[in-house]
Amino acid sequence: MSEEDYRRLRRISNSDLSRFRDYLFGRKSYIPPRTASFGQALHATLLEPHRPEIPVHSEDQERLRRLEANLRSHKEFNWYRQYSRKEHAQLFTDPLTILPCKARLDLVFRNQVVLDLKTTSTHSFQDFVSQCHNLEYDRQAAFYLDSLGGTGREFIFVGIQKKEPYDIFWFKADQEFLQKGRKKYQFLLETWKEVQYDFTEGKPWHLVA
Repeated sequence: MSEEDYRRLRRISNSDLSRFRDYLFGRKSYIPPRTASFGQALHATLLEPHRPEIPVHSEDQERLRRLEANLRSHKEFNWYRQYSRKEHAQLFTDPLTILPCKARLDLVFRNQVVLDLKTTSTHSFQDFVSQCHNLEYDRQAAFYLDSLGGTGREFIFVGIQKKEPYDIFWFKADQEFLQKGRKKYQFLLETWKEVQYDFTEGKPWHLVA
């Protein structure tokens, strides 16, 4: 399924839950376009080589090449990249709220292991783990694993530094991390259903009057 077709599906994604969270708590999240396009380009070159090239800022082209080379030389990541489904669209119904949901998983190995690639500005593994907590990646990990209907057993974040030395951080989520994330996404889905947060074609998710 193409990314465009996936985005058109009238189902709830983890990104939708982030926007709903921001609405509930009056938060504002912003990802600079240059940052977003860089991450998309790295994903595409590693996971979707047949996809049309995503343009990046001229100053980022060499950096993109360095990150790609480091990831391709990482034995564990490259093994999973070779034998996993890539950019896999998973459609499911949340069993507690019966709301239609969707997830697009970077790498899925035999419905048992999910890997998610993240670029990061952190300077160490511990800083990256802290970032995973602060940016609520726990919610994403639980939501993505649960999209597999209980078959998923392991979630791994693969963080790569956006600046030299372009180190790779391999963070395997533990059960405490996943359970915290599961409580977060379940709360958001329950609240979503309670206030009848819905979708109108051509517009963002919004509250129905």
